[in-house]
Amino acid sequence: MDEIPERLAAKPSWLISQLAVHVRRLVFDGFSAAGARGYHYRILAALHEFGPAS
Repeated sequence: MDEIPERLAAKPSWLISQLAVHVRRLVFDGFSAAGARGYHYRILAALHEFGPAS
């Protein structure tokens, strides 16, 4: 089903969810190109903010 009902396409919540799907795909592709995954970014962000941990 390629067509979106007008009633649905006008809902901000639906539009935001579609944007989230698109952004998630872009981020996944970017991480994949670097040989990484989302959890790698989360770990590095935590280390950057809180410092080294054992």
